[in-house]
Amino acid sequence: MPSSWLLQPRPTAPPPPPRLNNIITAIDKRQYCAAVFIDLAKAFDSVNPHILIGRLSSLGFSNDCLAWFTNYFADRVQCVKSEGMLSGPLAVSMGVPQGSILGPTLFSVYINDVALAAGDSLIHLYADDTILYTSGPSLDTVLSNLQTSFNAIQHSFRGLQLLLNASKTKCMLFN
Repeated sequence: MPSSWLLQPRPTAPPPPPRLNNIITAIDKRQYCAAVFIDLAKAFDSVNPHILIGRLSSLGFSNDCLAWFTNYFADRVQCVKSEGMLSGPLAVSMGVPQGSILGPTLFSVYINDVALAAGDSLIHLYADDTILYTSGPSLDTVLSNLQTSFNAIQHSFRGLQLLLNASKTKCMLFN
């Protein structure tokens, strides 16, 4: 869903997001619909800058831009404040900077190709939230398609060094 949908003031209720509309349509057609709500463990902290730079390169970013991003991720440190005490600087080699303007955009670039693995299922990626869903007249077919797509998506996330948080990843059946 485009972020503009969330930001625009509206005097009346907005239309349902596309994923909800697709689910409602499947139910109206008396079809089964199943969805997996995927939660990634420490998603923004797990971005591998080398993979991200490769993604930016494949998108056609100039060598100067790639050098800038390489520098942006190099020699980063952070401090932790706990109980009023500030730690010394700690080296950070992974992740996009929390709270940065570029962080969410860089994360979106990082995971964008995951959508290619969805197969027969539909997928919605929004920051670190992923919803994978499919519908059809047969429950067995729906669950089989969803499992196949989920396995492929999970493999894609692993290739990006992103791990699913199993306790927060949920499957839901709509009918």
